[in-house]
Amino acid sequence: MQSLRWMAVAIGLSVLLAGASCQAAAGGIPFTVAEVTSTDGTVFNVTWQGEGVRSVRVFAGPAPDRIDRSREVAHGGARDAAKIGPLPAAPRWYFELSPDRGDALVIAERSLRLASAPNFRDIGGYRTGDGKWVRMGLIYRSDGLESLSDADLATVAALHLHLVCDLRTDKERTKGRDRLPADVEAAVFDVAGAENEEGRRLTAAMANREDEQRLLGNGGADGLMQALYRDFAVDATAQDAYHRLFARLSQSDTLPSTFHCSAGKDRSGWAAAVLLTLLGVPDQTVMADYLASNDYLRASHEKMVQRLAAKLDPAPLEPIFTVRAAYLATALRAMGDQYGSFDNYLARGLKLDASTQQSLRRIMLIE
Repeated sequence: MQSLRWMAVAIGLSVLLAGASCQAAAGGIPFTVAEVTSTDGTVFNVTWQGEGVRSVRVFAGPAPDRIDRSREVAHGGARDAAKIGPLPAAPRWYFELSPDRGDALVIAERSLRLASAPNFRDIGGYRTGDGKWVRMGLIYRSDGLESLSDADLATVAALHLHLVCDLRTDKERTKGRDRLPADVEAAVFDVAGAENEEGRRLTAAMANREDEQRLLGNGGADGLMQALYRDFAVDATAQDAYHRLFARLSQSDTLPSTFHCSAGKDRSGWAAAVLLTLLGVPDQTVMADYLASNDYLRASHEKMVQRLAAKLDPAPLEPIFTVRAAYLATALRAMGDQYGSFDNYLARGLKLDASTQQSLRRIMLIE
């Protein structure tokens, strides 16, 4: 009789646990993988993997809040892919993955496909370590906006940005002022401030001076870039700029927003790495997002190298034109040496209080 009572208790517990498991599976976003890619902006490849689901329906729309749920554009199983299109021309297409169990997820191609600003891209669409997703269509990162073509300016205008955050120096802004849609607020968060020695050397090198090419040869350019990245993490001027940037982005009425520097790879790269880490995106994903600048900027870098080759050997300057894992690792190491942990860096280095950090997570994360 005693054993029967224990068996009844055990069965009761198993039923309760099974019910709790089913409830957990039924709620929340079940997707562990979701991505949109395209080669021409009209035909899209959408891939996904979902846990605890049997089928997924796909809907499309020109904005996250304009998904047309009256017409399915694709469907598939728990782990599947769909080729969708060609779709009508639009500044951007969003796709809603609607599972038979759990909550839907809206994703888009990360790149905005701007010929005159090829590194303009969404920082969203990444899964965090605890299963949340970074919302798309709210915060973008970009290279310089001073040379936007009319067509690309129209695409940017369609994003309905409220705020553009410029991380460049006074000299850079004077040389090339942003070309922005009407009624967009422009804010300056100068990461470098009054240029230090590394900044002067970098500016001179980018101006193609032969004496600077000699100066930056024999590994000097790589050392210069690593010195710059250390400054991103621990320099007081940089910390103040990043503090003000994230404080503004934590205010929902400033979104959608974008932040940018000149190439969108270094100052913007550190900003994106910090923000994604704050949101809980895994380190390897943060590194992949950082290194993606090499792919987005490859064509423009090749053109730059060709122009330089007419005057000098561009090879010693190659470290300046690209991003490298060692650069981001240098900044992270400097951060760790100075503050001991990422959380301490946020609190003591960037002086972002718990309320600001929580606001960023609340705005940017979906689960």
